[in-house]
Amino acid sequence: MLSLLIGFPIAYWLSPYGGRRKVLLLILVMLPFWTSYLIRTYSWTILLRDNGVVNSILQAVGLIDQPIILMNTDLSVILGMVYGFLPFAILPLFVSIDRLDPNLVAAGRDLYASGRAAFRHVTLPLTMPGIIAASLLTFIPALGDFVTPDILGGPQTTTIAKNIQELFLAGRDWPYGAALGFVLMIVTLGGTLLALRTLRREVVGGE
Repeated sequence: MLSLLIGFPIAYWLSPYGGRRKVLLLILVMLPFWTSYLIRTYSWTILLRDNGVVNSILQAVGLIDQPIILMNTDLSVILGMVYGFLPFAILPLFVSIDRLDPNLVAAGRDLYASGRAAFRHVTLPLTMPGIIAASLLTFIPALGDFVTPDILGGPQTTTIAKNIQELFLAGRDWPYGAALGFVLMIVTLGGTLLALRTLRREVVGGE
């Protein structure tokens, strides 16, 4: 959800206002893919640890006297996962918005629709395929991500993917791990089929 909320304004700005720099900006969006996901996740520990960049800046400007705990929290896991999967949301959203005919939005405004109403009744429905695609591309890898919770969340952070990893590697309880893995697969498949059904209705108007 956060990836969509952050990615949509970025994609919305890139499409009409990117201009000649649009290709360069898209390359910058994809630039994190040139680095290992594991390295990018570890880089967040430099930012969030007690003597890290964030605490150092906050102390330097006088906002805090003592370092605040950022590592091994749910916040650090959310930040790491949103950062890691944000490009997966921006790219399909950009494609959907870039294909949107601006004349349709202009027609809505000519019919005395406010900017908010034109966005809600014209832009949002017509870009729904991109929103659904972005949701799938972030939901599926996020559901199976155990690296970020393990590195940034610490031992107290629990996700189903991390539990499966621990059952196979540490607990050696392979039957239970396999059962949880099957549940995870069913949830992922069910969410994907539901999203694809919604996408089909949006694109071809099927029942």
